Amino acid sequence: MVPDRWYVITEARNVRNNPLGLRRLGHNIVLWRDPSSTIRAAADRCPHKGARLSTGRCHDGKLACPYHGFQFDPDGACSHMPVHPTQKPPAAMRLDTIPVTEACGLVWMWSGPSAPSADVPWFQDVPRTSHTAVSSALEYPVPYSRIVETNFDVYHLPFVHPVVAYGAGAEVADFSVSVEGEAIHTSGSLRGGRGEVPFHVDFLPPSIQRLRFMSFDVVIASTPIDDERAWVWFRYDQGWLRWPPLARLLGWAAVWLELNVVQGREDIPILRTLQPTLPGPGDNVWVGADAGAARYVQWRARQLRSAAR
Repeated sequence: MVPDRWYVITEARNVRNNPLGLRRLGHNIVLWRDPSSTIRAAADRCPHKGARLSTGRCHDGKLACPYHGFQFDPDGACSHMPVHPTQKPPAAMRLDTIPVTEACGLVWMWSGPSAPSADVPWFQDVPRTSHTAVSSALEYPVPYSRIVETNFDVYHLPFVHPVVAYGAGAEVADFSVSVEGEAIHTSGSLRGGRGEVPFHVDFLPPSIQRLRFMSFDVVIASTPIDDERAWVWFRYDQGWLRWPPLARLLGWAAVWLELNVVQGREDIPILRTLQPTLPGPGDNVWVGADAGAARYVQWRARQLRSAAR
């Protein structure tokens, strides 16, 4: 993964009263809310004997180990040892905390050793919260960068998703790509079906994308679970209905269809077959409509080379 960036790791609504355990960015982590309801994160391991803290509980915003009841403050320091209740815990008895922040209804985790940036990546013209949007997430058996690359590839729709993309042709027309700083923007239309179907795909580093297609406006966050698996979050909004109850009902139908049919039965079986599993510059023979994906792969390669120096 590209270091020193904010990655989406879960929806904020999933972090409630008790600890939540996740595997993200190659690490097992635990999330909990402190007394002010601020989300905290640490490696999912008690420094005492290595128990999984995510199987414990929270007491007044303190994370308690399920093995021996040691309690840890929001900053990671151990504040109470039941076995020695009157003794001050050793200084080394503290959690390996991880920078996280809550924004846009999501929990974001900082990936690298440098100080976290002030804000998370988000599209300026997309509301951070929406009364008409619906969100969900899915795990993929491929690296996260494959998902980012594939999301630029709109022209596979009439072949892989002929029912959902009914009316979309196979030819990409009026295609354009532009780069603003690290952001990548592509647009065009699918021609050859029932007229022309416009599309727009935008990318913000390290792995946030926006797809506008057939009246749907979809924000996608792709995050590595580890080197071989990805966790992907979708937020769907649509342009047909604006009354929140009906809009959300249509959104839930779209999300169900997307996760259970479009991704689960159509995209994922093909993604499993792509070789190499983790492509780099020069591994694929690009065509003109792949310009967005090519620029992303090149950007990612540059970032990884820079991080390796």
